[in-house]
Amino acid sequence: MLGQWLSGARIKPELDPLQSVALIRFQQLSAPLCAKAVEDTAFYRYGRLLSRNDVGFDPRCFASSIANFHRKMQCRASLIPHAMLATATHDHKRGEDVRARLAVLSEIPGHWTRALERWLDLSASCLGKLHDMPSAGDAAILFQTIVGAWPDGLTNTDQQGLKAYRNRLAAWQCKALREAKLYSDWTEPNEKYEAAANAFLEWIFSGSPQLLAEIADFVGNVRAAGAAKSLAQTLLKLTAPGVPDLYQGTEYWDFSLVDPDNRSPVDFTARRTSFAALTSHTPTGIDGRIKQFLIARVLAARRNLPDLFSKGAYKPLETVGPAPGNFIGFARVLGGAAAISLFCRFTGQLFGRNDIQNICSLLRKERLLVPPELQGTFTNALVDEQISIDHEVELTRILRHLPVGLLVKAQDHWRTAGN
Repeated sequence: MLGQWLSGARIKPELDPLQSVALIRFQQLSAPLCAKAVEDTAFYRYGRLLSRNDVGFDPRCFASSIANFHRKMQCRASLIPHAMLATATHDHKRGEDVRARLAVLSEIPGHWTRALERWLDLSASCLGKLHDMPSAGDAAILFQTIVGAWPDGLTNTDQQGLKAYRNRLAAWQCKALREAKLYSDWTEPNEKYEAAANAFLEWIFSGSPQLLAEIADFVGNVRAAGAAKSLAQTLLKLTAPGVPDLYQGTEYWDFSLVDPDNRSPVDFTARRTSFAALTSHTPTGIDGRIKQFLIARVLAARRNLPDLFSKGAYKPLETVGPAPGNFIGFARVLGGAAAISLFCRFTGQLFGRNDIQNICSLLRKERLLVPPELQGTFTNALVDEQISIDHEVELTRILRHLPVGLLVKAQDHWRTAGN
């Protein structure tokens, strides 16, 4: 009876005023209760895959099938077409690109398991001196965090950069331990445990050159795969049903941690400078400029066809070939205008590579099937190339430069007017 009442089911008309008050009070309490119990406690304890532990996430949902992904996108287009699409906020626990890099670990469990076991073995003597503090679970979460948030361009010999990164991790670790409430707490901080955890962090960065070098090597091996996954996430946010939101500074890679780290000052001068230098040619390398390039190009397409992206229907597209499950494609359609988005679903295949421009070398004649109403001449919005599409198109024609692609076709009369 109580469950029915709190869910809004009408029990007795004469109790409507009382029920209204009860529902309001319940709703006022349920959100903060969820935040403290789940997001600010359980999520700091459960460290199997940290990319699944963030505000608004459900770690029970490890992954989704392509069919289910399309169903959810169609539901968004039908029910909440103007809902916000955000991947970073002032309250996230890990930046959007930290999560993208960590998600790669789910595709290379063997590599990650061997690396983590190796690092724990190398740490055994230090942990022994610290009386096995921090716990094995906290140490595993720490190593995962170090890999995920490792700043782009940081080397294991850059002492100044390593010190700055260590200080950021120390602030994160203190908050994480207190939020988890297993060995320490905000109300009763366990100074002995926190000191040991901080000493262990210091030892990783300054007491074991071999361990630090191995961590840096592992980051180098997943860097390209993480970047490809980040670009897929960015394209999806900018072209799926909804209103995209860009948090301050995320035009570049966002490897921030929990507040106050995610509220650090943003170098807008650097972003303005690199934005002014953008051309139709894709930037080389995988530093933050390539993400800014993608954002700029896709937003330009949205500006030119605002109704298509705000009101356009969502249409799933099928890929065929040796590994069709590696890619996801969909179209936004409105009248004669259309936009086709395509991205790599599994990027772990880039493990060990140093760039993402040669993604075509990993393709094996996969093709995108195109229904009759979408066939015609499209513009590759990322490189300003024309591409003619009939009933199918090889993915190598779309993904020649990046692991993501956006093809745009305007209505004929819009094109004529533009000319």
